[in-house]
Amino acid sequence: MFKLLLVVFLVVCVIGIILYMLKSNNSWDEYDERQQLIKGKGYCYSFFTVVVANFIYLCYLEIVENPVVSPSVATLAIVCIGIVVFEIYCIKNDAFWGIRYKNNLYKCIWIWAFVAAVNLFVGVINVMEKGLFIDGRIEFESVANLITGITFFAMGFAIMIKLAVEKRNKE
Repeated sequence: MFKLLLVVFLVVCVIGIILYMLKSNNSWDEYDERQQLIKGKGYCYSFFTVVVANFIYLCYLEIVENPVVSPSVATLAIVCIGIVVFEIYCIKNDAFWGIRYKNNLYKCIWIWAFVAAVNLFVGVINVMEKGLFIDGRIEFESVANLITGITFFAMGFAIMIKLAVEKRNKE
């Protein structure tokens, strides 16, 4: 019952955030031509990273009889790796945010830090309660939150590095 309430709460929160973003007058998605080209290249790098990672996992499944990692965990990890590749490339090249959204950058950092912290906390609790291995495999329910938390942590860390580099270059 608790899990159902939690899922309903999260769905309502996500819908609320999406509606807020759609109704707000902030131009958070206005990109200039340079940014659009960089984002396209970032999508390309991300796509090929996902393709190569899927191929590697497919080869792993063909070679190993009893895989240590379940397909659902591998799929989530591969998607998250693709997201991180895109995000780091776009942040490095100043194309992750729209032209006017950079003013809200610190809000984004705090939201990502919160999401990372919650997911890492829940992930550690899941691993402590269920263990990392369930029936000899790393299963989705034990590490999904850890993978998501690490993804958001990597995204926040990339932003912090970019801000530090920009501050250093200004001085």
